Parts: sequence; C-alpha cells; structure tokens
Amino acid sequence: MGADIAGNNELSATVQSRSVGLKMYNIIVKNTRGKGVQALALSAYADKQGFYGCTFVGYQGYQVYGKCYIEGATDFIFGQTARALFSQCVIRISGDGWVTANGRDSSLNPSYYLIDKSSIAAASGYTGVGRSYLGRPWRNYARVVVQRTVLSNVISGAGWSQWSSSSPNTDHVSFQEYGNTGDGASGARVSFSSKLSGAVNPKSILDGDTSWVDLGYVYQ
Repeated sequence: MGADIAGNNELSATVQSRSVGLKMYNIIVKNTRGKGVQALALSAYADKQGFYGCTFVGYQGYQVYGKCYIEGATDFIFGQTARALFSQCVIRISGDGWVTANGRDSSLNPSYYLIDKSSIAAASGYTGVGRSYLGRPWRNYARVVVQRTVLSNVISGAGWSQWSSSSPNTDHVSFQEYGNTGDGASGARVSFSSKLSGAVNPKSILDGDTSWVDLGYVYQ
C-alpha cells in the first residue's frame, strides 16, 4: 500500500515497529505498491531495535541492521532522529534515486546513519549506470557515513546530491566516506562531501551502548 491510499508515509508501512528492544531475525518484509508514491516496507519508531538477516523491499522509505537485504529507489533509508547502523548489508537500488535521506535538522539532533562493510549495487532488472546517489539532505544538518563498502557503477561519480535546486540543504551537512571500493567509489565528489582519514567506530553510532545488540550475529 502506498501513502496515497494509507493517508501518510508511516501508515503505508508493511510493518510498523514501536517496541523498544525489538529483535527481528530472518524475516522478509515487502511493500509491493511500486513506483509513484512513498511505500514503506518498515517504519521503525523506537529505541534499541535490531534487525538481523532480514530483507526489506520498499519504494521510497526506512537502529542496527545486520546482514540485511534492503531494496528501494527514492530515499529508501530515511528518518529524522534515529541513529542507525547498517552493517554487512546488501543494499540494492531498483530505480534512479538516492539511498539515504537523513532528516537531521539541527546540530543538537542525534540522527546519524552509518553504512559499514556493505555493498550497494543495482537490483535485478535495473540497468541505470551513474544515475543514483548515496544520499541527499532531507534537512540541513543531514549526517551520513558510508565506509568500507563496495559501490557498483550504479552510484554517480558525484556520490551525493543536494535536496533540490530550490532547497539544496547543504550548508551544514556531513556526508563522508572512507575506504570504499568499486566503480562507484571513484569520481569527482560534490564539494559538500568529504573523505575521512579513518573508519568510524560502529559503536560510536550507538553512543557506545551495544548491550542490546546481537554482536555475535553481526560480526561473526
């Protein structure tokens, strides 16, 4: 179901997760609405949620995701306040667009996305080369790091993009990369992105508290 029928983005989600400490293993979650409107596979609205070995397939729309399969097209990993770690995930792009759309709106907002040791490539049936981006800033303080990840040629040489020509939202963004490989890891990146001198410690995304994370699953 899409947001056009459900009434809003959240209600379009196949799964709405609001339980603190939720753990989900080996579940396939799909929203089959397709192109045209936002159609979420997962809406996660609670702290210390872990998703392991899961598959999420949506169209426009998604704080530990370990060894998950995530597929979408336009801004399919998005949110406003979550600190989300995507570790060893298979991320597939099904149409021209952006992987992330972080909505961090101030320097005090904790939101932070880290994609680590993953792969980003075209989904089956999508042949776009250089027509997708790692992310764009939904709000002016967007913060995303992509590191130690294999990027296929589906990713533009620019790497990242502004929100729109009328609202670029790039004044205070933090779009960073480290140690990425593949055809999509090269090219003249946009001026509002940067390269890190070292990898971000995944635990820092979670403020050092990993007591609720199944580290054995994520890092075995």
